[in-house]
Amino acid sequence: MNTFPMNNQTLRGPRPLLLAIAATLLLVNVASAQLYRPERARRTIKAGPYELVIQKNSQIDLLTPEGQPLLDNAFPSLILEGGEEVPLKIDYRNTNRYSVDNPIGKGNGFHYASAECEWRIATYPSENFLTFDLTYTNNSKKPVAVAGLSPLGVGRKEKGGIYPGGKLSQVLILKAPSAGQPFVRIGHEAGESRGHIAAWSPASGRTLVAGFLTHRLSLGKIELGHSAPMGDLSFDVFLSVCVFSSPVVVEPGGRLNAETLFFSMGQENPTRSLETFVRASQALEPFPSRAQLHGWLPVSAIESNAASLLDQVTAARPMIPLGWTNLNLGSHWSVSPGSADADPSRFPQGLSAVTIAAHAADLSVSLGMEQHITDTSTIETTLNKLKTTGADTIALIPTPGIGTFDIPAPHPLTVLQTIHASTMDLPKVVYTHPVAQGPFTLKDWALDSRSYYLPSVGNPLLAPGKRELAQDTTQFNDTQFIAACTLAAIQGKPLRPTLPWTQLSPLRQRVLACLLPAPAHAGHPLDLFQEGPPQRWSLPLRTKVGEWAIAALFNWEPGAGVELNTPLTDLGLNNDNLYTVYDFWAGQYLGLIEKTLRVEVPPESVRLLGLRRYERRPMLVASSRHYTQGASDHTALDWAHETRTLTGTFAAVPGQPCTLSILVPEPYTVGQCSSTAEIVGQKQTDSVLELTIRALAGGEVQWKVTF
Repeated sequence: MNTFPMNNQTLRGPRPLLLAIAATLLLVNVASAQLYRPERARRTIKAGPYELVIQKNSQIDLLTPEGQPLLDNAFPSLILEGGEEVPLKIDYRNTNRYSVDNPIGKGNGFHYASAECEWRIATYPSENFLTFDLTYTNNSKKPVAVAGLSPLGVGRKEKGGIYPGGKLSQVLILKAPSAGQPFVRIGHEAGESRGHIAAWSPASGRTLVAGFLTHRLSLGKIELGHSAPMGDLSFDVFLSVCVFSSPVVVEPGGRLNAETLFFSMGQENPTRSLETFVRASQALEPFPSRAQLHGWLPVSAIESNAASLLDQVTAARPMIPLGWTNLNLGSHWSVSPGSADADPSRFPQGLSAVTIAAHAADLSVSLGMEQHITDTSTIETTLNKLKTTGADTIALIPTPGIGTFDIPAPHPLTVLQTIHASTMDLPKVVYTHPVAQGPFTLKDWALDSRSYYLPSVGNPLLAPGKRELAQDTTQFNDTQFIAACTLAAIQGKPLRPTLPWTQLSPLRQRVLACLLPAPAHAGHPLDLFQEGPPQRWSLPLRTKVGEWAIAALFNWEPGAGVELNTPLTDLGLNNDNLYTVYDFWAGQYLGLIEKTLRVEVPPESVRLLGLRRYERRPMLVASSRHYTQGASDHTALDWAHETRTLTGTFAAVPGQPCTLSILVPEPYTVGQCSSTAEIVGQKQTDSVLELTIRALAGGEVQWKVTF
């Protein structure tokens, strides 16, 4: 009997604790259920760095090798006319493996087949991404009007999600430009993004990159969001939609293909994830190289006249061999916005007189054309008129207008078909946007001018605004101007100074002269996912004459300098080596470094540094011709140990002096210097020999220094 009360007392005493534990476990289970509630797994497949789970409900999960969820309850769907989303019926019992062998790479695929659709998931064992393809079949007895197809989306009502790790409020999201937000920014706001989207969680280090690799029949939109009832641990809204130019009527038995979707989740380096996306896109859908819109344009309609433009052609002749080969007229030449007719009061002979003079000077001509259109017949008429001007590039400037899913109307693919019909080949017609007018602070300019690394994916016509930089630099002082132009150059963006060339100061002309031609590959930011403009950019260059690492370090803030510390490994360099450092804009050799590059950057300025592996003998560290400091202009560079001779060959510009900075370490001393062109300067400061060479006729110049 005594034991019973004792047992009762034992039970009653700790009951609040047990209840608390039970409540805690219940809350944990509820939170866990909200975070990740998989259905019963039917098949579990290793897919490269992922574990792909096919559930009993036929939807899929994507897990890390440790079993942590990345993607939950995902499926394909159909978007009907009017916007209704209808999940497509898929059945795990009709899932088969297939071999993947496409321009992206080789791997294993998983094929869903049903009466309503085929869903293909391709995995690549050596890569950290998957691709999704979808074919819809109308198995009903009536036609179906399809506004879009979604190769991948997650369940609604707390039944699916994407898990970046950590709290969503901390996740940084990079979205493509849109009609409502024409400039690329990064922040915590989710939502729709045209073509592709990237997100990074600083808590977990996970990166999400999702986007369409092809643009054959439609353009893509990615939607990423967070509904109110959910916690702060997963995005429960994810949808990838191929938006057709107008609803496509699929007849009974008819089929319709979606574009190929790229999906990467979990990789820790967001820049590398984006670069992988770009490579995959270029592999599946190669597009013409960017239109070379490098050039200058009138700052106002008043200055856009035949006389002023012909003056610019004359003044620009010395810059043509430097890569400035384009006369960009902007859109101020027309009689009225959207008109294809030149203003007769400013161009009495039409545009032909200007284009003929430009072509005679080996300049191409670009015309901007404001796209005040509501139908493609207007475009066709406009392009046929513009052919008679002799212009080399027509830049269509879309006017604000929002179509379905924020895709401009008319649909760019419809515009593309119209251009094909007009016999204007693609490199001659591009989408662009007007140069943004100031005043801006330098930081605002860097933000509003798409200073973030954003892949230029797809044909230029299908990527409005992604290929140019808004460059109203007239209000900047010289230091700010150099920073702004360096940012444009290292991103590989077209350069369009707002002022006519004849109004630029000699210093600014000299700065612009060093920025072209653009290297084959653009640089990338080392600190992409932050809310302010990236401060550290890297451009590795590997040529047949050696390797250079170009680092552009920016301070966007006014008032005070900042010290930026960059591990050499971030620049792709080896910690076991010593490297020379040359400050290009200052024209100064800074010495040798190892392991970490530490640089003080003054307010609102840039330090453009070139690094080369120290060879412990005389070596070229920099050339003044181009901001890549020798990598772009030198075609030969050799050291002969037996004769202690350093030789090189570079492409000279007629009449333009080029200064070679040559490191002369102890115990070497300079002997004789010679060149096939005139040596107009030779001096040595400490351990650096500066050899200035000028070739009146240009062409290849050989030089030699003995020690």
